[in-house]
Amino acid sequence: MTDILDAVTGGLNFGDPIGMAVNIILSTIVMGIVIIVLTKIIARGPDEDIAPTHAFMLALLINIINMPIFSGLIYGYIAFIPLIGIIFPLIVWILGIKLFFKDVHMMHAIIIGVIGFVLSLLVIPTIIELLAGFIPI
Repeated sequence: MTDILDAVTGGLNFGDPIGMAVNIILSTIVMGIVIIVLTKIIARGPDEDIAPTHAFMLALLINIINMPIFSGLIYGYIAFIPLIGIIFPLIVWILGIKLFFKDVHMMHAIIIGVIGFVLSLLVIPTIIELLAGFIPI
């Protein structure tokens, strides 16, 4: 039964809810900072206003949508699309940037979304694991 639950949840450890909550909080903080830095660097126009609260809400939304439980349910319905594991998170990033930062131009939203997606695959997990080592659980 444990193997089935582990396969369905994508490896989330529900036996350690505190560790899972700390991981979500840390990833939201790190990803929010990354989003703020990316939007400040790329969207420099005078009409492109960046609110830090929107960055952290977007980071939380991306974290929740990309959790294996939710993404597995979504991928089940749209599994006929090739490379959906790459396309769907990329679309979530781009649409999230555009929805939370309405003043950002679409081209800037696409650039920020692509860079943020790549960073969320390669850099952010490393930073989260580094920071998680300093938190006694």
